[in-house]
Amino acid sequence: MPATASKHPVLEILAALTGEELQLAPHVAFRLHHSLQGDWAAILETAGTLSTEQRSGQALLPDPMPLSPATQAAVRDRIAELSERERAMLLRAAVCVFRRTQPLLVSCNASMSEAAASRAAVHLRFVAGGFEFEDPRIRAAVHAGATLGERNAAHADLALAFAAAGEIDMAHWHRTLSTVEGDQDLASGLLRVARRALSRGQAAWAHSVTKEAVCHAPAELVDEARLLAAETALHAGCLAEADRWASSVQSTAHPDLHRRAQHCAEQIATLLAGRLPAALLRPDGSAGELPEPADDGLGAEYRRVAEAFRLAEQDEFEAALRTLSDPVEPNAAPGIPARPGSPTPLRLATRRVARSLVYYWSGKLCSAEAELQEAALRLPVESVLGGISGPLAQRLGIDIYGEPGPMAAALKTRKSQPADSTGSLLDRATLAYLAGQRAEAETLLAVAAERGNTAVQSIYLPQPDGGDRWGLLGNSARQRESSRLRARIGSSQQAGLAELATAAVVLGQAPTSPFERGRTEFELGRAFARYRNRDAARHYLLAAASSFEEAGAGFWRQTAESELSGAAEGLPQPVLTALPPQCPEWTGPLTERESEVALLVADGSANREVALALHLSVRTVEVHLSRVFAKLGVRSRVELSILAHRSDAGLGRSVG
Repeated sequence: MPATASKHPVLEILAALTGEELQLAPHVAFRLHHSLQGDWAAILETAGTLSTEQRSGQALLPDPMPLSPATQAAVRDRIAELSERERAMLLRAAVCVFRRTQPLLVSCNASMSEAAASRAAVHLRFVAGGFEFEDPRIRAAVHAGATLGERNAAHADLALAFAAAGEIDMAHWHRTLSTVEGDQDLASGLLRVARRALSRGQAAWAHSVTKEAVCHAPAELVDEARLLAAETALHAGCLAEADRWASSVQSTAHPDLHRRAQHCAEQIATLLAGRLPAALLRPDGSAGELPEPADDGLGAEYRRVAEAFRLAEQDEFEAALRTLSDPVEPNAAPGIPARPGSPTPLRLATRRVARSLVYYWSGKLCSAEAELQEAALRLPVESVLGGISGPLAQRLGIDIYGEPGPMAAALKTRKSQPADSTGSLLDRATLAYLAGQRAEAETLLAVAAERGNTAVQSIYLPQPDGGDRWGLLGNSARQRESSRLRARIGSSQQAGLAELATAAVVLGQAPTSPFERGRTEFELGRAFARYRNRDAARHYLLAAASSFEEAGAGFWRQTAESELSGAAEGLPQPVLTALPPQCPEWTGPLTERESEVALLVADGSANREVALALHLSVRTVEVHLSRVFAKLGVRSRVELSILAHRSDAGLGRSVG
């Protein structure tokens, strides 16, 4: 795992779409970026043709992607150069699921030398017995430009080629797609193909096969096909699609199917509601009241994660990471063989988010960010483990850079989920604490506590002291003791600081997270600075900066270094607040314009009144206000007003 996350170009797409109607889940943006070769115009056009569920990753994306005007213009000349025979070869390559070179050549009745000498070879990359399109836009254009009859003929040729090669599953799939009308004899074979693909982790392709099986299934196989469609959609992370299919089989009379359907519906409901799996909340690691079907790997995955969390709580971080490691991942090309038991996208997303959490708990923040970013760009991470990926991305952004990035905004796809608002309040409390605004931090922690139990409160994410009590999963005894120690330091008299500093040294020994150690050293540095003990303050702030550097907590390091400069002059200084002098402290994370809007709204002004006062359009005010709500973690104008007046009353100030 790299030491720090690279700035992937997809992050630019996510940043540009933040606050816009065409918001994309990170893995959807990644697919669009890859399929459209980073063409911004084509990405916007194609995203506009997708449904809301597809853009959010809740439904399967079309394959190939729709041909947008920008894409068509980009490849038109290259397509025009092709002969009819070359187009036929590229069409067979475009519809071929198992991208092996030999069946492709057989289906085209061409030799390798003939294929290599053609202009079609310019658009194909042949490697190790397989092939890929050099530019996925060519695949989309060739597919869109073919007639239904031409596609059917291509599938028929590929069916014969795969049958000759002994690839029965691929032959059956292409034979099915070459038929014009439904054929009940095809359904059982398609279900066999789908089950085998799912067992190898290829859930998205398994779902496509199962949907085709539903179209051909006789009455006695319809419920089985629909249920398998729900299970494959679930494992692909397409929860809205899975929910619809599961709903269609709830009334089945078959006992085994009914049991499987209930189990599947329970898994879907847990993910959609942002709840933690029951297996993570029970000491015995059981997966819930319903028995786990033998072919469903989610229960086993949750037990794996529960074991890793247990190890992390004992400060055995390397063992926890080994528990979550698996070198085999599902292939991007669905027809490429993978070993049975390979994790599906949903299982792998669960595992990768859990790995990011363990990295965070161990004090390796940059590794945690890199793990989460890589997972989010390729897997449906938004809903796993109670939807913790969004709050985790936000917290990492604050700890490393001082603000949440576009990845965090994109991962917060379910705006009504309580974890979103609770997490935002806790993030705000962290920023207030770092700025030296203790009263503000305590107020925000109190408001967050009123929001009820969420995944943010069940999975440990470091908070200002007073919030650390919430994390049940991953919160070790050493971490809890460190939190209690920091609370004692914050309220200690000068005479007691030396004893507390000694206790901090003991707690700070390995395997303590350098981030946890740095937070304790930082609190000690602030405490000594408060009592004008310049030498001790410098010692502990310097140690904190070093610990934060080791952890990769860049913003905390910057804060410690800034307060270190203040300690050099013997003056404790609140630092790193971007507030203009005339703005109250609670507006800290807001831009100047957002602060102006927030202050007026908190005083009771309507949007139109704000627009007139600031010479803005009402729509612009609405956009600013939505960002104010998101940054401050409030859900209404009333909550904004309560937060403003409560915070400023605690500081002895009035709004404005």
